[in-house]
Amino acid sequence: MKFIKYSTLFLACLWAGLCPESTASADVVAGDLIDKTNWEKVEGMIPTSVLNWIKKGDYTLKVDDLEYDPKAYMTNYDREHFEPNKGRYDFDDEGVIVETRNSKPADFIEGIPFPEIDLDDPEAGAKIVTNHYYHTFTEGNVYIPFQFRWVGRAGLERSVEASMNQYPMDGYPPRKGVKNKENIQRYSILRITAPYDIAGTNILLWRYRDARLDSTFAYVPAIRRVRRMSPANRSDSWIGADICVDDAWCIDGKVSSFTWKLLRKQDGLLPYMFKKVQPLEKSGETCLTTDRTRAWELNYHVEGTQTAPWFPTDRNKLVWAKRPIYVVELKAKDPYYNYGRQQIWVDAENSMVVVMKDIYDRADQYWKCLWMVWNAVGTDDGSVKAILPGYMVAVDERTDHCTMLQGFCEDYIWKIYDTSQKERNYSLAGFQRLAK
Repeated sequence: MKFIKYSTLFLACLWAGLCPESTASADVVAGDLIDKTNWEKVEGMIPTSVLNWIKKGDYTLKVDDLEYDPKAYMTNYDREHFEPNKGRYDFDDEGVIVETRNSKPADFIEGIPFPEIDLDDPEAGAKIVTNHYYHTFTEGNVYIPFQFRWVGRAGLERSVEASMNQYPMDGYPPRKGVKNKENIQRYSILRITAPYDIAGTNILLWRYRDARLDSTFAYVPAIRRVRRMSPANRSDSWIGADICVDDAWCIDGKVSSFTWKLLRKQDGLLPYMFKKVQPLEKSGETCLTTDRTRAWELNYHVEGTQTAPWFPTDRNKLVWAKRPIYVVELKAKDPYYNYGRQQIWVDAENSMVVVMKDIYDRADQYWKCLWMVWNAVGTDDGSVKAILPGYMVAVDERTDHCTMLQGFCEDYIWKIYDTSQKERNYSLAGFQRLAK
């Protein structure tokens, strides 16, 4: 009997040592405020970078429950094709999505292509991120205005007005059956509209459905010409910010240009902008965020704050909710890519949106952390539901500096679905006209 008693005790202690996330998760409840005095409660539930900010006193974390189920805010198109897509697609040796039944490249993908993730599948990491991309495609043509802010320890240094247009050729219902001679997956344009010294700086992306590398073009106002960019340039600092082009949507690199590894699935904490669903209004087929969503106040607005100036104030504190999470590691195949390995934290149920990313350099030294904070949106009648990002923070730990994005509020009205865009606007000629 003694042997059984002590063996049981030993196994219980061993299990507790092997499963720190489970122990931490049991201790955290809605209403907890985590700071440098009690950071141990969330150890293992958040990236190490965020934990270190809490330890230093740069950030306090509020644990709370969402007033909605994020699973219910996948787009209707995603939900409709969830069951039909199970087992339908796979990758070939070049990282191209193919039909499982005949190994031929998929003609047109409807909804999220990989609704079931096998944790033992060597392609699991790539499939998770592909789902993330296709989730953004199902929101159709989008127009997203926002403001970048350069923030140091002394406060606000500079602000930049910008916008992003996206035009998917795959994964969006109105594109089904449309001729696609160049086999484009999506087009996008990133524009700078202010201040004057960099206004007119624009980037055009053509992403292909096959294994070809992205075609990326930059319009340079000083010479009034369009210049082709190397794929490696997508990892360079963009307009002096703490992010690169591939950091859009938290991650925007072409899947076949990286190696992917699913490290684990766990319970943890992810940040959301608001506890409640935010409003959408319909104008024809287009949906718009509204001026009922207030702009955020950041710590640099508050005199004498003890936390880092680039985080939201207590009045606007992010909601950190318990969620099932995939942790995925990626590395660029290009030896000249500026980043080394990256680790992303992905909501495992909510359309597999990528929420947080830790970035290491090529010497495998920790460098940056990036958040893209999402929130549910919907029309008052419940006919349209979606998940959109609205607040981003990218902190360069070496320079102790941040670039943050403010969008999704009364000052920056976003448009999704059938916005008035034409495919010809994404040609080189159309891009040059737009940039000028």
